[in-house]
Amino acid sequence: MTAGRKTDKRSQLAGRRFGLAVTLFTSSYEEIVEENKHGSNRKQIWAPRWARFVDYYDLKQIRRWPKEGLPLKRVDQVAAFFGLEAQAFVDERIAERDLTNALYRAKPRVMKAGTNPIEPEYIEPTDGKTIISIPSTPPIFVGRGSDLETIRDLLTAETNGQMIAIHGWPGVGKTTFATALANDAAVQDGFPDGIIWMPMGVGFNPITGFSTLGQRHLLDSRELRQTTSLDKAISILRDRVAGKRLLLLLDDAWEVDHVAGFRQSVGDTNALIITSRSPEIAQHLVYAPESVYRLDVFREADSMTLLKILIPAVVEENNERCIELVNALENLPLAIHVVGRMLRMESEIWPGNVKKLLDELIESISSVFQERAPHDLFDPVDGRIPTVEMLFRKSTDRLDEKTRICFAALGALAPKPATFDLRRITAAWAGIGVRDPKPAVTELANRGLLEPLKNDRFQMHALLVAHAGNLLKEL
Repeated sequence: MTAGRKTDKRSQLAGRRFGLAVTLFTSSYEEIVEENKHGSNRKQIWAPRWARFVDYYDLKQIRRWPKEGLPLKRVDQVAAFFGLEAQAFVDERIAERDLTNALYRAKPRVMKAGTNPIEPEYIEPTDGKTIISIPSTPPIFVGRGSDLETIRDLLTAETNGQMIAIHGWPGVGKTTFATALANDAAVQDGFPDGIIWMPMGVGFNPITGFSTLGQRHLLDSRELRQTTSLDKAISILRDRVAGKRLLLLLDDAWEVDHVAGFRQSVGDTNALIITSRSPEIAQHLVYAPESVYRLDVFREADSMTLLKILIPAVVEENNERCIELVNALENLPLAIHVVGRMLRMESEIWPGNVKKLLDELIESISSVFQERAPHDLFDPVDGRIPTVEMLFRKSTDRLDEKTRICFAALGALAPKPATFDLRRITAAWAGIGVRDPKPAVTELANRGLLEPLKNDRFQMHALLVAHAGNLLKEL
């Protein structure tokens, strides 16, 4: 970048910050020039200072500064007028939120001083500080060492415009894994400009998402917060992160269109990670096959490690039955957390019933669906912790009626473990009037409800089979 372009960039930044300062001090330029028009004591105190400023620089020239840039030779005097040192207007390391707070602090001093000069305030820039906007480290995190290592390696690969998509069954722990990844010291070291976390969810609105990013300290931007144009938001974010080394982590993406704008914004030096139930999102947006990562269920040993943390006494007394239980749950982390809570509560209130509850859960895992999910899955939109059934319905409620019936029919078809070939699916769906099963199979696979294997075979997780069975009863 040439010196001229750097100068122009600083001038533009100073102009925008001057406009912000004027907005915070008053509603318009003219309002504070006309000292006695409204009879406001505030304006009477403020107007002489502003009038002297206008007389010196000319109001027409001043009006152009927010759009055309503030001449750098004027920055010292202009910043001092607002009670700040010059670097507040030209140092991009200073977050807009910090500037706003400083202006609010300076305003009463400036008003009191009238036309007299005041000691300008220095704002500490944030350069050199890794400011991170992420959830805290999961309180329990086991069994993902090799997964973390794989993603770390992908992030350190020398590729531009990195994007990694992490997908897997509902309840496999994508959010927990992504949170641990964002809190990993090695990952944080690789992104000195910070890590930004943004939850998405079913009803995500991209414009609202860009506005949310504008509120994050790292990207603090009034323009980004206020724009209602997706095209403009993409452009603003792209300019805001240009030349930085940031990681943007989008959790729980449901639609390709929800992610596409952020994909265009990250630029060559930053990285984007998304988590989703849907493999389709990864296929549309990620160029390198190795950057599409399927997060699988736990191994049996990891499931037992988690269960021992949750209910150590129960596992010690019923180790073999607990092994049967985690296998009945097909080692799904969400389900293990839920049954761990169920068994802990049972052992505390009715210790003599623990073996009976274990037997019931091994025989039928359907009772898990009525239980609440772990507290870290609290839904701020609904204001409650969803049940396991609600979490699974998020996927099936998005299917059209015909495909949802096809999915429900698999609940009666599926053996244990639930794997079957296309021929068997075709025979099962013929009874509900489906001649060509491929469109419905494709939709279920894209939604993460059916996993393709080799040789036209498919797999469903045990909890999805149970959910399909519940839906079948409703038909």
